[in-house]
Amino acid sequence: MNGASSSQPLPVPPTREPGVQPSAPAGLVEGSLAQALAPRDLTDPAQGPHAVQRLVEAASQALAREWGCAVEVHRGGPVVPVTDHVLRARAAAALLPLLDRPGAAPLLDVLLVCPALVHREGPAAPATHEVELWRVRRGAPLGVRDLARMVAVVARAIAPGRTLSAAEDAAPWLEGARRLDVRVRRTWIAAGRAGLVRPEVLAGAGLPADASALALTLELDRLVMIAKGLDDPALLHDARPEVAAQMLDLEPYLPGAVEGLPYSADSAA
Repeated sequence: MNGASSSQPLPVPPTREPGVQPSAPAGLVEGSLAQALAPRDLTDPAQGPHAVQRLVEAASQALAREWGCAVEVHRGGPVVPVTDHVLRARAAAALLPLLDRPGAAPLLDVLLVCPALVHREGPAAPATHEVELWRVRRGAPLGVRDLARMVAVVARAIAPGRTLSAAEDAAPWLEGARRLDVRVRRTWIAAGRAGLVRPEVLAGAGLPADASALALTLELDRLVMIAKGLDDPALLHDARPEVAAQMLDLEPYLPGAVEGLPYSADSAA
């Protein structure tokens, strides 16, 4: 598997003028938009169960147990306003508007979970899946130790026994950003990014001055492939019954069950 990360920076969305309707950028014509919307969103239970959903559940449930905080799962549509990215280039494009919630209950201490099918390099490029996990809290500010604990809890839940690195990274909406890589067969695979959400991002979303937030992005396709020992991402979408049946959990993939060959532990090593 290729460990190179294709993550693109997420700009802080500008303010929209009331009554102004967003329009698609140049090049995003009706045909290409339809092509981009065609893939199944593996994070969406309404489109059928999948191992990607099991991974989201494992991460969010582990954090909920650790913190004892409320959990809100948000699943927006695949198309968002131009100011938030037309086709989601990151799951956070659907998450950021959740922070600006006039009339709603205040965010005292909550885990926001936003799984999504995202398009990193335009509608013609293959889509991938990711989840944004943001803890937003008012009161005592969340800091680096809280972030380290968040990463450790999630790593133990979704990649037990794996070696994780947290190298310095940069993102315009994060302070102290870290790129998260998982070691697989002597290769480092990019698996996500974590950091402290910049105060100006929270303020721009309408949160009060005493609000702080941790952000953790997980590359779901890569993490499921690591858990199941897959080298071909196409298997995640394979409709053959003998393959699809193995894409419902995070157990190791058994190629012999597909090829009609006897399976042995030696063949999966």
